Amino acid sequence: MNTTPQRHSLTGGSNAHLWLNCPAAPWLCKIVPVVETDAMRKGTELHAVAANVLLNPAADHGKLPKIVREYVDAVMRHKAAELD
Repeated sequence: MNTTPQRHSLTGGSNAHLWLNCPAAPWLCKIVPVVETDAMRKGTELHAVAANVLLNPAADHGKLPKIVREYVDAVMRHKAAELD
């Protein structure tokens, strides 16, 4: 699994509460140092697991955390609906 840190989107959903209320927020986020939290680390870890499952669906991924399993199932349902 790739554990290389990835840059977080400045205008992504997790920051919407900032940039929807303050147009300068994305710019400010570029200059303010990021203080990594346990929640950020956990989210990054779960994102990597989900990406691995979605990119390698035939592989045996063992027991997945519930939130990852629910997310992967939702993505797969959405993808199947697009193909119908």
